[in-house]
Amino acid sequence: MNKNILIIVILVLIFLVGCSKTSYDEGDLVYKNVCESKGYEWMEMIEKRNDTKISENICFGCMVDGNHICTLDEFNELEPLIKKS
Repeated sequence: MNKNILIIVILVLIFLVGCSKTSYDEGDLVYKNVCESKGYEWMEMIEKRNDTKISENICFGCMVDGNHICTLDEFNELEPLIKKS
């Protein structure tokens, strides 16, 4: 009986670990959809501004003309400025 319970607990833990990994693999899905709907590329890499690394932070984000933007708030602030230049 105890052996069966242990096996069930282990299987449940394996399942939960597998599900938690896939929930954040692609990053913020709302932001991803906004990025792709505007014709930009969604990727995982370091933060950049004007093709220059600005931090060691690796994140999923939107690539806009040499700028890798990690958050939707930054994207909403910077994307109109980048398009004008």
